[in-house]
Amino acid sequence: MRNLTRDLPKKSNGVLMGFGDVSIQLIERRSSGNSDKDGIDWYRTGRLFLIGLGLGPALHFWYKFLDKRLPGANALSVAKKVLLDISIASPICIAYFFIGTNILERRTWNDAIQELKQKFLAIFLVDIAVWPAAQTFNFYLLPPKYRVLYVAVLTYVYNMFLSGMKHMEDTADRLVDFVNDSIVKPFKRK
Repeated sequence: MRNLTRDLPKKSNGVLMGFGDVSIQLIERRSSGNSDKDGIDWYRTGRLFLIGLGLGPALHFWYKFLDKRLPGANALSVAKKVLLDISIASPICIAYFFIGTNILERRTWNDAIQELKQKFLAIFLVDIAVWPAAQTFNFYLLPPKYRVLYVAVLTYVYNMFLSGMKHMEDTADRLVDFVNDSIVKPFKRK
């Protein structure tokens, strides 16, 4: 049992990333009216499984690092962990996702950077809306050995969102346009 609680969280990210992708593919099929024609793109799911598999150990060591540098679960310690998580881990994970998926799709480095630039802000703003509350609960109430698993389970829904942003161009474009029109443009000087 001890090995399960130690190793499962690191490996579960891959499974949950893949499961999130299968779920969003089923939603895509239903919304497009092609529920009977197209099957699951297992190569796409496999790529996302590999991305998630790489993130699991990285998040495991990230949380260990945070716990070592900022021990305890008091309000100040938790606030610092959440701030570091959203300001350091979130941008790195977003970049890893888009660069990694583009490499696995055998696309060029420039394609990867272009897609990252196009979608980063919209995804990061969703991260800011979702993850601080989730991570406050994580750091404040959960024992360290369950943190990666907790985050992995929450990321199932988040992974559906990421897969949608990666593969549903119309949806991604609408969200990116909304962010640019509502948030970025008002702050630009004329």
